[in-house]
Amino acid sequence: MKFLHDSPRTSEILTRWRQGRGQMSAWFFFNERGSYIEKSFEGLFRSIIRELISANEQLAELVLEVYLDRVKQTSKQKQKQTWHVQDLEYALSVILSQQQQELDVLLFLDALDEYSGPPEMIAEFVQSLVQTTTDSKTKLKVLFSSRPWDAFVASFGRCPGFKMHEQTEGDMRVFVLDQLNAIPTATPSLSPPSASADSPPRDIVSTIVDRAEGVFLWVKLVTESLVEAGPNATTLQLERLLQALPDGLEELYERTIERIPGSSRLEVFIVIEIVNRTTEPMTVLDVVLAASCALGKTFQECVDATRKRLSGMDFQQEALRLKNLCGGLIDAGHSSADSTVQFMHQTVKDFVNRPGFEHRMLGCSRAPLYQNGFSFLFKYELAMLHIAQSSLQDHLPPGIPLRQAGRGLDSGLNIVYKMPNLARLAERTTGSNQETFLDSIGDSSIRSLFGSVDINSRSFREFFPYRSIVPDSVLSFAVYGDLLLYMRQKLQNTDIFKDSPRSSLLHIAVETSISPELHHYAPGIIELLLNNRANIHHMLGGETPFQHLMNRLKRHHVVDYPHDYWSRVSKVVEVFLKHGQDVNVDIPHSPSESLGGTSEKFSKALHIARNEVSKTLLEHGAHVNALDSDGLTALDHLIRVTPKLPNDPDYLPKQLGEMLCITGSILLEHGGCITHSTENLLPDVLDRLDKNGIDIPEALRNPPRLQGWLERRLRGLVPTFLGGK
Repeated sequence: MKFLHDSPRTSEILTRWRQGRGQMSAWFFFNERGSYIEKSFEGLFRSIIRELISANEQLAELVLEVYLDRVKQTSKQKQKQTWHVQDLEYALSVILSQQQQELDVLLFLDALDEYSGPPEMIAEFVQSLVQTTTDSKTKLKVLFSSRPWDAFVASFGRCPGFKMHEQTEGDMRVFVLDQLNAIPTATPSLSPPSASADSPPRDIVSTIVDRAEGVFLWVKLVTESLVEAGPNATTLQLERLLQALPDGLEELYERTIERIPGSSRLEVFIVIEIVNRTTEPMTVLDVVLAASCALGKTFQECVDATRKRLSGMDFQQEALRLKNLCGGLIDAGHSSADSTVQFMHQTVKDFVNRPGFEHRMLGCSRAPLYQNGFSFLFKYELAMLHIAQSSLQDHLPPGIPLRQAGRGLDSGLNIVYKMPNLARLAERTTGSNQETFLDSIGDSSIRSLFGSVDINSRSFREFFPYRSIVPDSVLSFAVYGDLLLYMRQKLQNTDIFKDSPRSSLLHIAVETSISPELHHYAPGIIELLLNNRANIHHMLGGETPFQHLMNRLKRHHVVDYPHDYWSRVSKVVEVFLKHGQDVNVDIPHSPSESLGGTSEKFSKALHIARNEVSKTLLEHGAHVNALDSDGLTALDHLIRVTPKLPNDPDYLPKQLGEMLCITGSILLEHGGCITHSTENLLPDVLDRLDKNGIDIPEALRNPPRLQGWLERRLRGLVPTFLGGK
């Protein structure tokens, strides 16, 4: 695919595709070893849209309208002004359904098998791309490459295509001949194919090509092994070496591991683990420094090891050493400090992720490390952040800026997200509570790190809208990062809350529980704290932990989150309710106003809840028709919450529409009603649901109205609910 991208013949052929129409192309190369953007739908959408609108002003105008509509919506809701995946998908659909110009688009997608999600999902997306509306003036074709996985064969088996290995035999032969030219005894191999059949060197070339079965990587590794035999290797020695080499890639990787000296295996394992577990590209500098502090038992040991390694580093030598150390399994790029280190091929990553890799690398003679790449990366990021915050620029060698030591320090990304995430992943994947290392960090270091984060800055609010409290101790950091094993260990000490108010830990745990980045969060720490007598009613910033939970959800308008998100929140809510939380407590709208008093505006938890959360609240006694301070029921809120895009007022995201119907059905099953003030809004909402193909429950088409006498009675009771009274 890269050859097609770089070849001038590609554009020449495209111009002859269909005469009289505009022609455009867009490219995306999935890379499983790369960053999130390189292997996700978000990255795909961003890349395609950017290429198309950069080359076509009319398309740019269409996408600009989508963006401006989004800005209007977020400014009203006080949300961050950024592109969500749903916005990007909608923008692409606008391009593909446009009716302004005759346009042919050819989309090139490389390595669908390296998409980070289920292969069925990316296959379904590719199929949906070419199903444009009949009146659209955009005609799309897709050319993609992939390994022949079942999902792709099932979806595209009947589409025109070819198997790459059937087309590359000649190229492989040229490559092998070129590589073996470095061995004098192989010089006769340069003879043309018509040379005598008993020419041994030519037999070696033919044997390599035949055994490769189209896998160029295997050819590369085998020829490197032959070249390593040295310039004085005889033809017979080369033949025997070739015969001893395994046919499959995994067997070849196993042989590479077996050839690594025992004295180097621990270091190799550490480097491979770091490269394997990282979630973003790492440079030579990153890998070397992370490996240097990997075995540090305490925070200070890691800081000292990192400082020591930073002095006198030769990047070119380190890059070469990394490659040789790992037997060629990793690639260190162009041998500079900023060169990206990655596995030489996706199949290497697959190989090292097979169960038992640590045992195969280190053998039985060494006790299990109970650490992996996440553990090493956590120590490294923490040590580098400490060095950066200490402003120890004099300790850094020339050419390494301070920003390299504290990458992302200005935005707080490393501190607020990356560092806790690595600690959590280390705990989850190793089963180790990391107690010795975490305790060694010390509360003062945690306060210093998180004290540098401006939680009121625009960038912080954009990246972390659900975070308003930062840790001030190791214990609160553990809650912040959802380190359940560590917390269980520490809570065995009955004096654990002596110097740290347990109530503030619940508020931090609440924010952790609703943070979207924790896709599989379970309310284990909240339950653990409550079981250890944490005060469920303690006020912080004018809110109890439960009020804080619901207010964060309300404030950031998570109405368009997927069903599994609400399922996760439901488990959190249920834990609070089982520990005595009043399900009908008032949720003040402005907690800052309620410091030391009550808020004039309030809702009930049921007004804020969606999907499964609504069901959980009702099952625990929530009043289905309780009114908020504006006299609205939960069903009123649901109908009023559907936003409109000015340029497409009928559009309603499927996910949002389904959420509305699911939640509406739950409320109606429990006797939910609307007030008369919402009656005039209902027809428009139903019409939009119909136009977007969303099945509407019959009960939602004509929901019951709150009887006048009951509504007046409830309104009269509203003042008595203020302040939770």
